Amino acid sequence: MFFKYSMKELKLLKEFVEPRFNKPIFCTLSGSHLFGFPSKDSDFDIRGAHIIKTKEMFHFSKPIDTIEITEKVDEKTVDLVSHEIEKFLGLLLSVNGNALEQVLSPLVITTSPEHEELKLLSKNAICKKLYHHYKGMAYQNYSRYIQEGIVTVKKYLYVIRALMAGIYVLQEGTIEPNITKLNKKLKFSEIDELIKKKKEEKIQMKRDEKLESLIKSLFEQIEYTHKTSNLPDDVQNAELFDEFLFKLRMKNI
Repeated sequence: MFFKYSMKELKLLKEFVEPRFNKPIFCTLSGSHLFGFPSKDSDFDIRGAHIIKTKEMFHFSKPIDTIEITEKVDEKTVDLVSHEIEKFLGLLLSVNGNALEQVLSPLVITTSPEHEELKLLSKNAICKKLYHHYKGMAYQNYSRYIQEGIVTVKKYLYVIRALMAGIYVLQEGTIEPNITKLNKKLKFSEIDELIKKKKEEKIQMKRDEKLESLIKSLFEQIEYTHKTSNLPDDVQNAELFDEFLFKLRMKNI
């Protein structure tokens, strides 16, 4: 079952987000909800982009370009991170998979006409360089936690999901962050049991030979898929990002 927030949760999240911004472009859910394995006590990780008034950018003392807020809402932790649009566009141009997953997330809390434009624009950043993002994310989690003996269901899922998402985008040319949807194509029997454990809040576990073997094969598969992918090597039509930013700056003087 894919995650769907309740109307009550959506209302609470909207009420949390809306007073925080002068001009939000979008806010979406990321983290375990987006990845497809939230448990009952999972935090709400909200990610987004906003616009600062253009005239405020001309002062020596520049406004903070990233909003970071963590608070309790209805007994759950809500973690909000939003980047000013210039910074967010820079992340897309550097082929940051997190930024792509966030702007294209189907779990939308707030949106705008600019968000729709940004979603179309962001697809120019889907390229072979995403291999480095997803492989690097998986390797960092694997070496920092699992190899060091801090073995949890969540860390295994983070490693496996990153590799699966990287393989998928290199093969299909589209971003898919949800591990259940990814597994409909890649079909690994170990995934369903791992997700079940996470949703049942079974946290600790020992290193698992089957999962270790799966991870090894996924690292090999992402290498092969990177070499054979038909995606462009780098961001396409980079000038469109500059045009989009200029249009927003002029519109929001």
